[in-house]
Amino acid sequence: MVVGGGAAGAAPGTVHTKTGSALTIRSAPTAAAKAVGSVKSGAKVTVICQTTGQTVSGKYGRSAIWDKISKGYISDAYVYTGSDKRVAPTCAKPKPTPKPTPTPMPSTNVAKVIAAAKSQTGKGLTYSWGGGGKAGPSYGICCSPSGYNDTHRYGYDCSGLMQYVFWHALHKDIGGSTYYQYKTTKAHKIARSKVAAGDMIFYGHGSTTTHVALYIGGGKMIEAAPPRNKTSVHVTSVRWSGAMPYVVRAV
Repeated sequence: MVVGGGAAGAAPGTVHTKTGSALTIRSAPTAAAKAVGSVKSGAKVTVICQTTGQTVSGKYGRSAIWDKISKGYISDAYVYTGSDKRVAPTCAKPKPTPKPTPTPMPSTNVAKVIAAAKSQTGKGLTYSWGGGGKAGPSYGICCSPSGYNDTHRYGYDCSGLMQYVFWHALHKDIGGSTYYQYKTTKAHKIARSKVAAGDMIFYGHGSTTTHVALYIGGGKMIEAAPPRNKTSVHVTSVRWSGAMPYVVRAV
């Protein structure tokens, strides 16, 4: 039994129980801890280290000291070490299990922006040059840079969808073209390597922008884009090829 003092290394001991039955080895220094094995009365053990735990009455009186052996902890009240002092070093405190870093939830405003964008998918809206804006989808204009006359196509072009999303969600007018949306002084340009849900991803070259999409997290984005059909406003995987070096954070 050990009641005080200090020691430099592991020490031998012999287990003795009152009835001669086996002594339960515990996963922690308390009788309520999970049983992880047993050791026979009379068996020799190596006390690796010692720590304070639940007070136990045993063969050698009452003790709050627990001995760490190879499989777990046994009460020192059942261990003969030939000394009334500590015979092994103090057990190091177990390192706490690190808590997993939670996935940050999008802010209320970001959630509103994403919801507004998703609300326009699955409605059969087509890509329409000059179409859409703060009020929602509309017929387009003539003529697109590719020569399309979209006066009979009802839906959005890419910037028209973005303008609707931010106006509908936050009552924020970000402008009706990719030029103003990318250049706006009320937004913040962020390196695209730090893109976050709610950011706008722009495409183009130099200072010229040609397309915009909304990043919604998980490697996905929402855009209005050709081909001109009923799935033009859709969720798709992010394309970084051709993207501008900065995304715009307007939330």
